[in-house]
Amino acid sequence: VIEEEKPDVTVLKVIRTTDSVREARNAVKNGAEIVVARGAQASSIKTYTDIPLAEIRMTGQEMGLLVQKAKRLLQKKCPIITVIGYENMYGDMSYFDEIFSIILKTHFIKSQEEIRGAVENAVSCGTDLIIGGDTVNELSRQHSIPTLFIESTEDSIRNAIRMAKRMGFMAEIEKRHIAQFETLLDTTRSGIIKIDRSKKITIANKMVGEIIGGKIKELKGKKIEEVIPELKSYLLDSVLGGQRDTVSTSVKVGNTPVMV
Repeated sequence: VIEEEKPDVTVLKVIRTTDSVREARNAVKNGAEIVVARGAQASSIKTYTDIPLAEIRMTGQEMGLLVQKAKRLLQKKCPIITVIGYENMYGDMSYFDEIFSIILKTHFIKSQEEIRGAVENAVSCGTDLIIGGDTVNELSRQHSIPTLFIESTEDSIRNAIRMAKRMGFMAEIEKRHIAQFETLLDTTRSGIIKIDRSKKITIANKMVGEIIGGKIKELKGKKIEEVIPELKSYLLDSVLGGQRDTVSTSVKVGNTPVMV
């Protein structure tokens, strides 16, 4: 798929799930801009980093092929099949019961620690077969329950790579927009600071550096109250909370009086 799609792949690596966050950060250090991952690895990277992520998500067709394989294996008229895994791995399976004449149960987990309980619950509910990853398969075999591994085919991998390429394209456009915006900011004689909802500074122009007497790079990520201590928090809260569109007040930054 990679040969056909020709993405600019910096790192292609099989890793342990427990190492996913560290490996993703290392990949970014080595030049990667987007990470492609699946299941538990994708969930960990999304939870513990802000790295752009394209998830490998099983298509309905791939899941349909697995269910057909399960039915051939079980040789039952209407078997109970249980899918266990992270919800971000699966496409829509809403009509599988009708299409394949099965009883489909899903147990979506949020951490590896929940897998054992999900498997035991499926066993107690009388499931005939369990579909899941390595850990799910291993625990299912301990209960002598037939199991199938959720193996991605070309479809889901191709979709994820195409998604990553689209994300990369949009990121390039965003970079150009930001560069143009920052150029515009630096030509004005007004000091301009942009903050996010948590009041952290995301952008500050050169004039702000002149007013406060500091380096602009050092401002990014700081709370606005650290930079302008006289600025009343309740005024910002009223704008961020939607009670007002704008506020105007005078403060001192060092020895310089300014209007904010």
